[in-house]
Amino acid sequence: MIPLLAPVKWTLIEPAEAVGLDLRTDKDIIGPLNSLGKLCPWPWGMQQDIFDPSRTHVCRYCGQEGTPGLEHPDYRDLVAEGE
Repeated sequence: MIPLLAPVKWTLIEPAEAVGLDLRTDKDIIGPLNSLGKLCPWPWGMQQDIFDPSRTHVCRYCGQEGTPGLEHPDYRDLVAEGE
């Protein structure tokens, strides 16, 4: 992986490139917040599942529900508004 020069959004990193990353310690990557305002340490799992809008996926790292095959939901803007 190429060293990052500035903080980047997690969605710019492919799941295969994210192996071994932990957003709790990798402060150069802006990760999603779950609906409780907690940072998800590895949000790529949800999009690796097979897309199925009739199912719900629960992130094993932060407990956030989402749609399998799509990006992990990010509540960063909603959490900021509620402060």
